[in-house]
Amino acid sequence: SNTSWNHTSAGGTGTTVVVLVGWFCDAAGAVAAATRTVTYGGAAMTSLGLQTCGDTRLGYEAFYLQTPDAGTKTVTATITAGASCGLRIVGNSLSFNGTTVTPTKASASVNSSAPSVSVTSSANSAVACGFGCWGSTTYATVPTTQVGTEIYNTLLCRWFYKLGVSPTTTFSGTMNASVYWLAYAVLLEP
Repeated sequence: SNTSWNHTSAGGTGTTVVVLVGWFCDAAGAVAAATRTVTYGGAAMTSLGLQTCGDTRLGYEAFYLQTPDAGTKTVTATITAGASCGLRIVGNSLSFNGTTVTPTKASASVNSSAPSVSVTSSANSAVACGFGCWGSTTYATVPTTQVGTEIYNTLLCRWFYKLGVSPTTTFSGTMNASVYWLAYAVLLEP
């Protein structure tokens, strides 16, 4: 199963494209066992690692590519699971200029009504974040820097970004009920 969309980047030295992907499979454990890839204009992107929640049916993963070609390119996210399950993919992409250091990530998952993730950062950094949950639960409050919401059936993912602050940048919100949620933050330093 795959999905794709277009993304435009200035490209060149100092540019980093980040893609945050939410993966879901109906079979417990299938997301972690699946083959997951993301390409940008046909170029393979590097994963920062998978974070799963609950019974591992839902996972978040960030991919990045530094110094991409300029212009509009197709982002393609693909998951191939050995288990027979209903696969769902949601994703969003962001470009950051002036970043030459390899991105790092922080992630969290717990069953509560207060999703939150923090990453050690500097005043000159940029941070992208994704929150996700499975089910009919909705967010009561979310960070104000929202750049997108993706809803596929009852898989809800929201994407945010903000400038980093020293010593820690935190994204947090509240939900209208306790559920397993994922929070995944990507730090980009100049």
